[in-house]
Amino acid sequence: MFLSVIVPLYKEKEISTRFCLDSLINQTFDDMEIIIVDDKADENNLKLIEEYKGKCNKIKVINNEAHLGLGSSWNRALFKVMGEYVAFINPKDYLDTKYYELMANVVKTTKSDVSGSDNILVYEYGSKKGEEEKLHYNDQSGELDDEKKADLIIKPGYLGCKIISKSLLDENGLWAPDFISSPDVCLNPLVLMCAKSFAYVPDAKAYTYKESGESPEEVYTKCDDRMTAMTYFIEECVKREFFGDFLDEIEYRYTEDMFIKNLFTYMSKVPKEMRKPEFSEDLHDGITYTFPEFMNNPYYEIYDDESIRELAGIFIESPKKFNKVFSKILQRQQ
Repeated sequence: MFLSVIVPLYKEKEISTRFCLDSLINQTFDDMEIIIVDDKADENNLKLIEEYKGKCNKIKVINNEAHLGLGSSWNRALFKVMGEYVAFINPKDYLDTKYYELMANVVKTTKSDVSGSDNILVYEYGSKKGEEEKLHYNDQSGELDDEKKADLIIKPGYLGCKIISKSLLDENGLWAPDFISSPDVCLNPLVLMCAKSFAYVPDAKAYTYKESGESPEEVYTKCDDRMTAMTYFIEECVKREFFGDFLDEIEYRYTEDMFIKNLFTYMSKVPKEMRKPEFSEDLHDGITYTFPEFMNNPYYEIYDDESIRELAGIFIESPKKFNKVFSKILQRQQ
């Protein structure tokens, strides 16, 4: 078998699960299996699992005895996959019907370890029009020398928009950390750093539904999890001795995913009176301890605009001062 697609289910909305599973069972590519991980799914998702099992004989189900989370669910599935290649898909995502056919054809031709596509952010389920995200480039394709690999660390795309050689995962001990709810944040760049070849597939279209209206606690949980994920990323880079060749790239990846994204996501989505002081403390300590000179990183100066760098500098100087300055900016935008 060529491809195993892993999709965990827990408490997703019915409409989300249906769009995801419909896009999988209607793929034009036949040489694949769909592994649904029942991560103690709620009643609605259990019914959907049974419904779709009846519709498609490619579906296999793994039942978790307790809710284990995304990382552990992925790992349980990886022990059971039959495919030469593996894909991870979030149940909030869906794909064009030719997605895996296009991805697989390129991989079969190029013998690449990993193939990746772009993504489209949509604001209505089922829509194929939205905010196009250019995740990869033709220059990244081929055998990965240090220059191409460095570029992939800087612009890694999304794990859900890739198919990955199972042997690459096995030979490099690439597993999702069990204790992290968003393991793709750290696993994605590690996969690319271990890969020897990559293929960009511009015609393959993936879609991600962009949710709105998250509660402050949900925003905090996601940001806190991202911090944990990037700590794991740094630990793995140290263990695998990646710093010698890619110090600037690793520093930038950590700065963007641990610090910049968390800082502006949390501060923009959580009202001032509900912000947790410990979050700012952890964010400040995390970046200043790990990469105290991050503001001198050459990629940081290229890819982050001046206003972002200025505000980040204020936060490093004083989180309290940043809180006041950024709150005034948000008030002016309302």
